[in-house]
Amino acid sequence: YLQRAARLGANDAQIRYWYARTLYEVKRYPEANRESAAAVRLAPKNGRGVYQAVLAAQAVGDHREALRLLDLADGLHPKTDEADFTRGFSLQQLGKQAEAIATYRAFLAGHPKHAQAHFNLAFALMTQRQCALAMPEFERALQLNPAMSAAHLHLATCARAVGNATVAQLHQASWEKSQGSKRR
Repeated sequence: YLQRAARLGANDAQIRYWYARTLYEVKRYPEANRESAAAVRLAPKNGRGVYQAVLAAQAVGDHREALRLLDLADGLHPKTDEADFTRGFSLQQLGKQAEAIATYRAFLAGHPKHAQAHFNLAFALMTQRQCALAMPEFERALQLNPAMSAAHLHLATCARAVGNATVAQLHQASWEKSQGSKRR
């Protein structure tokens, strides 16, 4: 129905937005990206539409476009609570680790229970060879989401890097156990 509505209402930003959002939800990301871009061209001051375009751009790996759209979204209503997290992710994907770290920290100041933000911050710190700072963030991510098994793997890596073999073995074993249970 939405596809037909988008064809009939090609110049209707709201229809294009809802079609893009639906395509995104069913993981048809290239189409969602195209429809989101169309919605933004039609209504560049619609905060929801612009943010949907950010997510669609990220889904197809266009992080430069996602950052451009996030800049466009600044000051628009409604402003999403996740904008800084999303910005941090695109910065991280573009290799701008220092900027991503600062952005994640700012986001976490207002959202201390966001497990993925703690994980992403820790991963950025780890890639900057700041394992001593990354470890508490990986641990916090695990406290908030015990199923985040990749945190165990990265904790093992960081523990080895800081010379703590006991902690490294513990987290390596936890990660291996989680991988075994996923194969069953």
